[in-house]
Amino acid sequence: MDPNVFFSLNIQHIPIIIMVQTSRKQILLVESKYTINFGSQGEININNVYFVPKLAFNLLLVGSIIDMGSILKFDDKKCVVY
Repeated sequence: MDPNVFFSLNIQHIPIIIMVQTSRKQILLVESKYTINFGSQGEININNVYFVPKLAFNLLLVGSIIDMGSILKFDDKKCVVY
């Protein structure tokens, strides 16, 4: 990891039970909600990140990051968010 990149994870427990449905119509439980802060000074925040333990993959919507005003640059090994 780049030592110049700041990253933190703030856990918020959800007071109600939230369920999500997969494309295969499977219903899964959301166990908690996070706010992820990253960037050189923690200036990029992604709110309402759900932790769903039974999902096979972690999902992050590129469109959501772009809608927040960030710019993404991809290469064959990484994604940089500005």
